[in-house]
Amino acid sequence: MDQTENPNKKDREEQEDFWLTLEPLPAPAPEKPSAPHEE
Repeated sequence: MDQTENPNKKDREEQEDFWLTLEPLPAPAPEKPSAPHEE
């Protein structure tokens, strides 16, 4: 994590981008209460 310039702003943007990449959907399908592997 590079937090040399504007740590708050950068961290915030990095977190948003990170979560967007990790979970592109707002929430997992409710029809899958327990998936064999979390995507």
